[in-house]
Amino acid sequence: MADGLGHTSPSPLTWAVSSRLLDAVVTVTDQDITIAMAFAFRHLKVVAEPSGACALAAVLAGRVPHESGTIGVVISGGGVDLPTFHRLISQPSHRKDHARA
Repeated sequence: MADGLGHTSPSPLTWAVSSRLLDAVVTVTDQDITIAMAFAFRHLKVVAEPSGACALAAVLAGRVPHESGTIGVVISGGGVDLPTFHRLISQPSHRKDHARA
């Protein structure tokens, strides 16, 4: 689903920066992503493409430790066509408010 993240390895520059600054890498499911897309649209009034909603998906799914109490999330996108976006956020499992943050 998040085809913008479908690379087999990071670029040398991305790896150089990430390996110094990141503590961990977490993964999310397609369902986590669509829940995040629906959350962003309904609560933040942001249209996020699947790849751009992954960080929010990780937070909403409880996969990001938050002992410090402060989390910054970058949401990007718009690179999703309207019929696909509507289909993804209209799935029956997303009609209820899934806000867990």
